[in-house]
Amino acid sequence: MRRAFLVWIAILLGAFPLNWSYGSSDLSGSVQERIKNLGAGGTNDFEPLYKDPVSATRMLIEELHVIKRGRYRTSEDEGFGPIHYEAAHVIWCIRALRSLTGLEFKASTNAKLDEMEAHFLGYGDNHEVSYFGTWMSRDLSFVAPEDAQQKIITKWRSWFTKHGKTHEYVNQRSIDKWYF
Repeated sequence: MRRAFLVWIAILLGAFPLNWSYGSSDLSGSVQERIKNLGAGGTNDFEPLYKDPVSATRMLIEELHVIKRGRYRTSEDEGFGPIHYEAAHVIWCIRALRSLTGLEFKASTNAKLDEMEAHFLGYGDNHEVSYFGTWMSRDLSFVAPEDAQQKIITKWRSWFTKHGKTHEYVNQRSIDKWYF
């Protein structure tokens, strides 16, 4: 009787594999690995993120933090200088968020912008800027003043809390929609 019971337990466990720990699946692990490596100079491929956009978006938002305002390289493709990896990581996380969600958040700044910053950050009459903007021919990213960065990060976090699980993710593969 005991042996028959153990056989049935083994059959049931084999037929119904369990994942006891949230976020520990192979998929979640590959998403986390890809996110940690964004901007590290390798391939910045979002395909693994598209398979689980809700978890990917949550993890990407957790990576966001304020970095020093400035101009940064995020790719070595053009040969204009070395990559600033901390800045590149945050910028690539925002690119991935734009690609997954189709959203971009802007925020106001009290800082004075020079002409190039204003142009590439999309500064307009409403005094709002993007977290970053990229000079296409140089692959040089202009990062917004810190006050605007913090507001944008807050907007991403607030949006995810309210809409992250129900949002219709777009998984936009067209680079023109999220890179610059």
